[in-house]
Amino acid sequence: MSKVEEGKDRYDKIEIPEELKGRVKQAIVSVNKEKIVKETNNNQKKKIHDFRGNLMRIAAVIVIITTVGLNTSQAFAQGMKDIPVIGGLFEILTIRSYESHEDNENISVKVPSAQIEDEYETQETKVFVEDVNDRIQKIVDNYVADAQKRTDEYKQAFLETGGTEEEWTERDIDINVDYEIKYQDDKRVSFVLTGYESWVNFSQTQVYFNLDLNTNREITLQDLLGKEYIKIANEQIIAQIEEQSKNEGFIYWGYGEAVEMADEGFKTIDPQTPFYMNKAGNPVICFEKYSIGPGYMGVQEFEIQK
Repeated sequence: MSKVEEGKDRYDKIEIPEELKGRVKQAIVSVNKEKIVKETNNNQKKKIHDFRGNLMRIAAVIVIITTVGLNTSQAFAQGMKDIPVIGGLFEILTIRSYESHEDNENISVKVPSAQIEDEYETQETKVFVEDVNDRIQKIVDNYVADAQKRTDEYKQAFLETGGTEEEWTERDIDINVDYEIKYQDDKRVSFVLTGYESWVNFSQTQVYFNLDLNTNREITLQDLLGKEYIKIANEQIIAQIEEQSKNEGFIYWGYGEAVEMADEGFKTIDPQTPFYMNKAGNPVICFEKYSIGPGYMGVQEFEIQK
């Protein structure tokens, strides 16, 4: 059995967080109760203070409601694109999302969309943002189509090998696309777009975006680490691999228990090696599942200190 086949059946199913409807309702009730109580106070100064406090709370509720809408309604999200920026809420990213549930097949998609305030938008920035959003949408569309094709092929094979339609409907088929913002300031944003499926096994695809909205281009490892970025990254990755290999359960090709597989282990990064920026602004270099170790190790990440 090859190292890729080994552990293919292992996975940890990612759970999608529950929506925030309960929190929105609770926040609105809280605001209304506070307003009723505070309006009974005849002190004018106190009323002004309470009024300002209520405005702040209502603004917080609006943010929560807007976030829920953007995450749950594609029509809502598309409509919000025509509304002026509210307090910088839509400066960098917003969400277009949709869900589909048919029999035992569930598709959940959340798509990030790069945005920038009108006052900072030049023609060059507009082209750059549109290009990024087009690439994101194509990646999502292709992934969902391919995942659906794989599911259809799996169903056909299942039925052809003796499975029944009733048995098929007992299986949970999940196709998901989501994203996570790793770093964001007023000039740069780094996020990871993830597609994952679970049926017989678990598979995951990740695409990394590191955008500089001032220079209108993608950030590179050389931008963050300088001209010697390959040497700097390689040294720190090897040091971390050697250290982690001392721990039980951590196996990397060419180290420790897998020292005989040196030919398949980590050698060097290159300009195309994927990474994201963490909260400290440091690059975190990523290696997909099976690439430098057994499958159960999952995606391997190494923070590189600048």
